[in-house]
Amino acid sequence: SVTGEDGISIKADESSNSGSEVFKIGDPNRTLTGVHTYVVTYTISPIIIAGDKGQLLNFNVTGNDWQVPILKASSTLVLPEDVTALGSACYTGPAGSAAQDCKVDGTTATTNGYLSAGDGLTVLYDLPAGTVSSLLTASDVRIPTGVYIFLAALLVSLLTLGIWLWIVLVRK
Repeated sequence: SVTGEDGISIKADESSNSGSEVFKIGDPNRTLTGVHTYVVTYTISPIIIAGDKGQLLNFNVTGNDWQVPILKASSTLVLPEDVTALGSACYTGPAGSAAQDCKVDGTTATTNGYLSAGDGLTVLYDLPAGTVSSLLTASDVRIPTGVYIFLAALLVSLLTLGIWLWIVLVRK
C-alpha cells in the first residue's frame, strides 16, 4: 500500500521487470513539484543465506534504481516474540557499497541522511539457525519447472544406460 504523509491512500501500480518489483506511485496525468512524503508498505518472502551464526537475512530495502533522491529510508524487521536477532548491520550507497551512513536500533534500520539517486539501503540480520525455515510454508517454496524437466531427463538417461549395460553384460 502507498499513503501520503497525511495518511490518505495514493494510487500505485505494481509490476515486475527483469526480476525487480516496480511500483509506480501517483497519477501519471498530474505533475507534482516540491517535497512529498510517501509511505510504501509491502511484505516479501525473506531472502536467507547461511551465516556465521545461523541464518543471514540480506535485504535491499529501497533498491538502487530510484531516479530521485530519498530523504530518509527505514525498515523494521518483525520477528516472532521468542526470536532475537544475533547481530545486524546496514549499508548505504550504490550497489556493492560498504558505506554505512545508517544505523540499526534493535530490528529497525534507518538512514542517517538522504540517499542520492541510485543509492540504496541494505540491512543484514544474523538470525538463529532454523528461524526462517520454521516460518515458511510449503507454498513459499517453489521449484522451477526447468528443474523437473532436468530431473526427468536425467532419470530417463540413467534408466536407458542401465538397460543398455544389462543387455551388453547379459549377452557376454
